[in-house]
Amino acid sequence: MNVRKLVATAIVGMAAGLGAVHAQQQEKAPPPAEKGQPAPKAHDSPATTLCCPRHPLLDCDTQWLVPWKCEELELKPVQRPCSHYCGLSDFVHKQLWCCQEESKEGADEKGPATPLMQALHSCAPGLAGLLDCHKTTVYGWVQQGITFNFDSPNDRLNFGTNFNNRSNEYRLNQIYLAIERALEHKDEVTIGYRLDFLAGHDAPFLAAGTGLFDDFTGGSFNSIGIDLPQFYLDVHVPGVITQRGVDVRVGRFYTLHGNELIPALSTRFYSHSYGYFYSWPFTHTGVLVTLHLTDTIDVMNGIVRGWEHAFDDNNSAVAWHGMIIWTSCDKKRSFWFTWITGPEQDDNTGNFRTLITYDYSVVLGSCDQWQYVLHGANAWEANALPRGQDAEWYDYAVNLFYTVDPRLILGLRAEVFRDDDGVRTGFADNFFEITTGVTWKPYKNLWIRPEIRFDWSDQTRPFNDQQDKFQATVAVDAIWSF
Repeated sequence: MNVRKLVATAIVGMAAGLGAVHAQQQEKAPPPAEKGQPAPKAHDSPATTLCCPRHPLLDCDTQWLVPWKCEELELKPVQRPCSHYCGLSDFVHKQLWCCQEESKEGADEKGPATPLMQALHSCAPGLAGLLDCHKTTVYGWVQQGITFNFDSPNDRLNFGTNFNNRSNEYRLNQIYLAIERALEHKDEVTIGYRLDFLAGHDAPFLAAGTGLFDDFTGGSFNSIGIDLPQFYLDVHVPGVITQRGVDVRVGRFYTLHGNELIPALSTRFYSHSYGYFYSWPFTHTGVLVTLHLTDTIDVMNGIVRGWEHAFDDNNSAVAWHGMIIWTSCDKKRSFWFTWITGPEQDDNTGNFRTLITYDYSVVLGSCDQWQYVLHGANAWEANALPRGQDAEWYDYAVNLFYTVDPRLILGLRAEVFRDDDGVRTGFADNFFEITTGVTWKPYKNLWIRPEIRFDWSDQTRPFNDQQDKFQATVAVDAIWSF
């Protein structure tokens, strides 16, 4: 089957699936009321009566596809209070401490119940009540997609795109389920926790070498795997060092580095940057302490078991992981400086690997329709080369997003990654990529993201069976959250 037929098949299949889901919701809707009669409720429909006994989690009162409301589609002008300054000292003070109305903005706000929680309330009220009693929510998503390489390499690899690195193949990237009690920041000790379960083609990349589920797929990165990428306990203690106190996290958690994360809902493109895959780690296991220094500055420090280690470790050493993050009072600007240093080589506790990343994000425009994200990273590792020399790598990226309306977001990413000695990619070279894409949200919890990406290198030929310096890919993924 050639590439054009694959593209057509994928588009037709996705359209048919979305049409089936929409038709199912239309069938569940109650008929319109006759003139002079009260409107029937959803549970009065005969279809609803048959739904729960046969399929408890498909209860007709559950909105598995959440429609937009008219008022949610309006881009409203943004009001920014406390914008006047009386001299330099006042300016500095307002970068560290927020006005009363700004500090309260967004506090203790909770969104609507997830479709999965709605289903539990309808068909398992006892379990749902128990979760509510403990302020715990259950949610998840499914991500799937396909990436087309018009050169159709024989090894089926799209170098550098990761995790969608298979050419012209369907990928069930993530079946993700999270159970979470979000940590509340009050004037008393509070507790939070989270447990994440991941199944799909992305899981083997996270599970490799952790000692958890790394043997589940037999070491293959082209198979469906499983992992627990996060499982941790949070404790908030107010009044320690500062009035806002500290948070302590113990367990396995995602890295603090960069501006891309593992969860599909936390990314803007289907493909990832070189820095995301080759420059920084995915997860850590250890202890992380966050000091809320001011209203806008948090300082995090932790001791972890290095890069990608849960229970097994390749040496007996630990690493120091931390971050300083500043977020403006209106939550429109953020800067975070992150580091990790420690030995990562097998059976060696003296050769340190050090990574420093720095990121800046700003939201602009009269309706907050523009967002810029700048990223940089520098890393080096002692005695990483066969002759004992040190290795270095670094990357820089620019991201630009424009919100047409909440249903449609345009995106652009440009990046350069330098692998000085070939220790991260296998090629000592400069790598470049430009990605442009669209996030279309026909429903609030259904995202469809087509993208076009161009990759090229300076000297080596890592693309298309290691024959080319250039690679062009077209990809699309769909994310349904519940």
